[in-house]
Amino acid sequence: MSSDSSARLPIAVWLIGFAVLFLARIGLRAALPDAPWYVPTIGALLVYALVVVAWLWHKRKLRKR
Repeated sequence: MSSDSSARLPIAVWLIGFAVLFLARIGLRAALPDAPWYVPTIGALLVYALVVVAWLWHKRKLRKR
C-alpha cells in the first residue's frame, strides 16, 4: 500500500470540526450557565456552520484567482 497524504485530509477536517463544536459548546455553556442543554448545542452547531461556510467561501475565492 502506498502512503497517500490526501486520505488524511478528511480525518483532519473531521477532527477540527469536532474540536470547533466541542469548544463552542463549552464556551456557550460557560457564558449561559442557566440555559437549557439544547441552547449551547444549537449555538455550537451554528458556529460550526459559519466556519464551514467561511471555509467554502475562502476555498471558492482561491479557486477564482
